[in-house]
Amino acid sequence: MMSSVSVVVFAALMNIAPVEASFGFGGCPSQAVVDPFIETTFMGTWYEFGKSASLGMLFSRCPKIAYAAGANGLINVTEDWITWFSKGCKTGQMKKANPSKSEGKYSISFWAGAYNGKENNVTAANYNILNTDYSNYAIIWDCFNAFLFHTVSVRVITRERVPPQAIIDTIYKDFDSRKISRFGFVQRNQQNCND
Repeated sequence: MMSSVSVVVFAALMNIAPVEASFGFGGCPSQAVVDPFIETTFMGTWYEFGKSASLGMLFSRCPKIAYAAGANGLINVTEDWITWFSKGCKTGQMKKANPSKSEGKYSISFWAGAYNGKENNVTAANYNILNTDYSNYAIIWDCFNAFLFHTVSVRVITRERVPPQAIIDTIYKDFDSRKISRFGFVQRNQQNCND
């Protein structure tokens, strides 16, 4: 009986939890975000240094993200990558989760027009900027409570495709000080990207 309950709970978690995540017991841990967060300095091109493991990572390389000011305070997000046979791209929108605050808590969606008309609404934060120096790296984090578990998704972006070791050391030092597990965190392939 217990094993069948475990299978049902696991199946339920797999259906509602993000694919790019690690699991933990209990509720989501609290993480401080950048405050104040300076959007205009954050804009521009970034490269995905690494993130929580996912199946899609097996088939893609050279992920690049561009953030640009959009209409009505929204941020336009474009993500590009290379697969084995072609190039991929998706576009989305990002907004402050609580427009009255200056903190680095954002909502991001890749559904067309997801936040049109909702620019001033309070929305769930799923893109939390834990740390950034704006010119080298940013650590982005999300956590989702699911029953007795939580799932954590971490993404690190850098201004250079292959950052210097000193920046990598700073990133991992921040992980350690925040008790963010490196288990399941995978560095992305940024070699031979031709752009």
